[in-house]
Amino acid sequence: MREAIHAAATVAATQNALPASAVKLINECSIEGRAAATLTSAAEHRWWLSSASVEDALSVIAGDAINIIAGERDGKLALCASPTCQAAFFDTSQSRNSRWCDMNTCGNLQKKARFNAHRRKNLGISRMSLKCSLSI
Repeated sequence: MREAIHAAATVAATQNALPASAVKLINECSIEGRAAATLTSAAEHRWWLSSASVEDALSVIAGDAINIIAGERDGKLALCASPTCQAAFFDTSQSRNSRWCDMNTCGNLQKKARFNAHRRKNLGISRMSLKCSLSI
C-alpha cells in the first residue's frame, strides 16, 4: 500500500488523474479493516480499532491517505524541489509554498549547494582580479 499511496500522492501533487491501480488498492485497504472514525468530547478525530489486526491498521492509513489526497485536510500536497528526492509531502505551512519535504535534509542540502556554487564563482572572480592586478 505504501507504493500505492506514494503513486497517488505524487500524481495528486501535480494535479493529474490518479492511477487506477493505486486508487483500487487504497480503497480495498480502507474497506477491509474494521476501524471506525470517532469524535472525542474535545472535538478531535480519533480512530477506533476493533482489533489489533494488520487490516484495521491499514484501513486507518488508507483512510488518512484518502482524506489528504482528496483535499479534505487543511494543507496542500507538493513535491520536494530537491532533484535527488522529489518525494510527495503534505505542506501545512501558513503560506503553503514550502519547497522541500524536510528543511533539515533536502532544504539544507540545496541551500548549501547553492551557497558553495556562489562562493566558487566569487572566488574565481577574486582570483582572476588578483591575477590581473599582479600582471599590471
